[in-house]
Amino acid sequence: MAEIKARERSGPVDPTAVLLGSIELPGQESATSGACDYVRGLLVGRFDDRLRYAVLLVSELVSNALRHSDSGQDPDGKITVQVADADGFLHISVLDQGSASSVPYLVPDFGGGRGSGFGLRIVAEFASEWGHEYYGEGCRLVWFDLAPPLEAGQDGRPGKPPTWVEIMQQRAAGSAPHSADAEHIDEGGEIASPPERAGGPRRSVQAVRCAEIAKGLAGRIGSGELVGVAATATLRELMREYDLSRWQAMRVQHMLRDRGIIHLVPGQGYMAGAPGPGPVTPRPAVEEQLVHVATVLAKKIRTGRIGPHERVATCPQLMLEYGISRWTAGRALSRLTDKGYAYNAHRRGTRAATFDRWPPPSTSMEQTPPPDDHVPA
Repeated sequence: MAEIKARERSGPVDPTAVLLGSIELPGQESATSGACDYVRGLLVGRFDDRLRYAVLLVSELVSNALRHSDSGQDPDGKITVQVADADGFLHISVLDQGSASSVPYLVPDFGGGRGSGFGLRIVAEFASEWGHEYYGEGCRLVWFDLAPPLEAGQDGRPGKPPTWVEIMQQRAAGSAPHSADAEHIDEGGEIASPPERAGGPRRSVQAVRCAEIAKGLAGRIGSGELVGVAATATLRELMREYDLSRWQAMRVQHMLRDRGIIHLVPGQGYMAGAPGPGPVTPRPAVEEQLVHVATVLAKKIRTGRIGPHERVATCPQLMLEYGISRWTAGRALSRLTDKGYAYNAHRRGTRAATFDRWPPPSTSMEQTPPPDDHVPA
């Protein structure tokens, strides 16, 4: 088993967050248990209230990275786990080496139990927010937030989260889990204020206000102001525009989501309208595919797996291995040539260059943008 070493970074990606720790793991099966042990040791005594969920979600993301990214296929593959405290929210991210053929996405739950997509459904169920983004050089970052529990008596208290078994049992019985403070839809399809509770108006003021805000947003969507792929207000925008706490802003979003007025697209946020039937498997952008393949080939050249003057690959080989188009495969080989890792031999294809022609190890495979004063010919 490869040795796992923890290392601290100078600071987290989010300037408002405080980095608690970061660890780089080998792309082996031991990475899952190593990440869980590291997160558990890091959070004990700090985030005991969310420790169980943090370890569960980290194990799912690391397992997905091993299964679906090059981190689990490359003999020298790496996975980095970073933990940060963002204003009381526990922010955890997993960085892998990405894939040229797929990106993380939610697979619809057809009641088949644990199968493809089960891990991300767990993340979506328990995390306050989650998403993914391209991180450059073919890598991808997947992250999630765990919100702090509210004190007893605080408005909008979510209560104890249900376990995954309880959620599955409720779904099998035909009743999805919902908040005890869930608002209602009247006959006209609009969100109405919650009914009065027995025991006094302890939470009624905030509940009514959240319902009014949700009703206003629903009206904007229904009038066509926000349609199709137009993103609705983010948590920060809701907090700033309506002077809400983060929990209250989340409650407004969940009210709209539970009624099918908006739906969550991981990595992009909430979108107006109900989710469409049968999502198409998403793929990375063409430039991301190109950079990913070029980065993998450059690494093979630098490590000697492709020797000097050996043929790097053919376009059909790259198309079959990475599921990319012929144009993308050809551009990936051209990118290697442009950077100095390879050269074109007449009628002998693209060949690996000798080490004296290689660029510095830190050279990026990303396309260099033209200077500001550049004038196209």
